[in-house]
Amino acid sequence: MKWGSINATAYCVEPSKKGPGNGTYTIQKLADGKTLAKVCYYGTKASDEKHPDFPAGKRFIITHLAAAYANGSSDWASGTNATGKNLAMELYNYCVNMPDIPSVDMSFSESNVKAYVEGNSQRTSVITFKVDKLQTITFKLPKGVKLVNVTTGKTSAAGANVDISGGTKFYLTAPLNQAKNVSATFSSKMKGSIDKEYSAYKITTGSGTQDLALVFGEGVENEKYVDFKVTWTKECKADC
Repeated sequence: MKWGSINATAYCVEPSKKGPGNGTYTIQKLADGKTLAKVCYYGTKASDEKHPDFPAGKRFIITHLAAAYANGSSDWASGTNATGKNLAMELYNYCVNMPDIPSVDMSFSESNVKAYVEGNSQRTSVITFKVDKLQTITFKLPKGVKLVNVTTGKTSAAGANVDISGGTKFYLTAPLNQAKNVSATFSSKMKGSIDKEYSAYKITTGSGTQDLALVFGEGVENEKYVDFKVTWTKECKADC
């Protein structure tokens, strides 16, 4: 299926009807098509990996049947046998139990924090990166600053570039004299690694032919960034 500059694999979802011919049809984004989207998104690759010995056409049909079932079509198993039904349901169950299709929306539990003194250094509170776990960003830390990943238990080198993924809990640490010797603040605007929003669409072809379902990634109109700022404390011991 081609729509503008986008090419995508579309699956017929009404097996008892004949397939549509070439033409121009209406396409609609499905607001509640989460399950169908997961079958289309994960199904092709999963079918290829689970059944590499099957011909390509047979693997396609298995995904087509699973997509028809996800669409809620009463005739989803039309024309197939018990083996085909079982293979399609196996693929369907695999897909719906996969992680949700990644979202590009992201935020921090706190995005503007003030550090406080703890022992011989300073640190921020624990912050959560709130986004799908498949999304990642890169902190480019300034001189003296370390990132402590509470989720993994790892601490970065000072001034390193550090990747974190969605759901990570972390905090930053710095020397007590960070504000004086380097900068009073650290600000960063970071772009996520995932910049496409994947959604399910349905193509309506007419009452006598099958509708089609597909998933494709739309480039996000406004690139998604997340902002973060730390204000370092100016408190220090006499030897600062």
